[in-house]
Amino acid sequence: MMETIKAEGEKIKALEALLQAGPRPSSYSQVTANSDPSIDSQSSLTRSTSTGSSQACKDKLQVQDDRAVSIDMARFKGAKNNYNVIRDGLCVGLKVNKVTEKLTIKSLRPSPGDRINVVFADKDEANKAKQHTRWLTSSLTGARVKGEQ
Repeated sequence: MMETIKAEGEKIKALEALLQAGPRPSSYSQVTANSDPSIDSQSSLTRSTSTGSSQACKDKLQVQDDRAVSIDMARFKGAKNNYNVIRDGLCVGLKVNKVTEKLTIKSLRPSPGDRINVVFADKDEANKAKQHTRWLTSSLTGARVKGEQ
């Protein structure tokens, strides 16, 4: 009986030593609260408050990516949930137009509602895509570039 008590005591001491030895990795909320986000240099964090009639004000963290172009898909007649087809169509639209043929799409991100964020390689490519929207209207009929808010 004494041996099992000693063994349990040793296990407890070992666990306490582990807890004291290594710091716990920071969680996402701890990192953002300390204003030390690990987001790349072309993105920025902003805090916005949303007010609801039934809810108190809540702080929400939004990521504003300079490389992203927001596209409104509400009037698009095709499959809105098939991102592979949408990406292929956008790539074809970029290659067809002379001004946008060298632009590269890095990824697509879903946004609230019927919007999709198209992420380009850098900020200059995103600005060029916003200026010349023919690549979008020729490949995805009904879709349109969402204006700056």
